Amino acid sequence: MNRFFLKDDNRIDQINNRKIPRVWWSRPYEYKYIIDNLKPSDTVLDVGAGIEHPLKFYIADNCKKCVALDVDANILNVKYDNLETINEDILNYKTNEKYDKIVVVSVLEQSKNHLIEKFENMYNLLKDDGMILITSDYPSLDPLKVLGYAKVSKLIPTSEFQERISEESIYHALYQLNCYTITLKKETMPRKQKIETEYKNNIIEPKKRKTRKRG
Repeated sequence: MNRFFLKDDNRIDQINNRKIPRVWWSRPYEYKYIIDNLKPSDTVLDVGAGIEHPLKFYIADNCKKCVALDVDANILNVKYDNLETINEDILNYKTNEKYDKIVVVSVLEQSKNHLIEKFENMYNLLKDDGMILITSDYPSLDPLKVLGYAKVSKLIPTSEFQERISEESIYHALYQLNCYTITLKKETMPRKQKIETEYKNNIIEPKKRKTRKRG
């Protein structure tokens, strides 16, 4: 799903037996979108997981592993089964581990510096068949800019983004915000291009044709 959330989209009012506060106006839709894209076998990185936000606890309970990343040092005080907490920014987080899913819920619009570098790092952290699940407020962060930064980092949307905002789109009148979602995957090289690249890099050695000398 690559579009603005609609009022009649599926939503949840609580997660892990915790009621979602009304002030978190878009979270019922965002959390439902994330949950619907998770599998029990997934290793998940929750970027900007927050201290009190409960999504990381749901992931820890329902997926193979959850790593919660946050710039707030208090994240290290959060203790929960199957949850690893790390005090770091996605820009600087380094590990040899690769993730099936990287979850980024209303985080990128909070710190819009170095977005290309952040996407490049997420690319390196993602498994080849993994997905990055992003939600963001609009107009705080333009989705077309997100897609542009991602493209530079060899990340592409799983489907074309639908730009239309209608009366059916969720909207917070006081904050004057809409909310959208983007699902990214690694850009895969077409088979023909891959073969040509391997050939040029001498990974595939060209066979030399034997020629008969004329006497």
